[in-house]
Amino acid sequence: MSEKKQPRRWSAKRKQEVVLRLLRGNSLDALSRETGQPAAVLSGRRDDFLRRRNGGFEAAHG
Repeated sequence: MSEKKQPRRWSAKRKQEVVLRLLRGNSLDALSRETGQPAAVLSGRRDDFLRRRNGGFEAAHG
């Protein structure tokens, strides 16, 4: 019987590094292949990051 390998949890720092690479223009597909994470997961993290960043700015200055 083969054992399934459990996915490793990503640290907040690792998530941030990948999001920043996306924002700097790295290819979503290339990062997906490199990290083994689905493109939808990576783009969702990017979108969450931008939403929080923008929301925090508006709340502080709005």
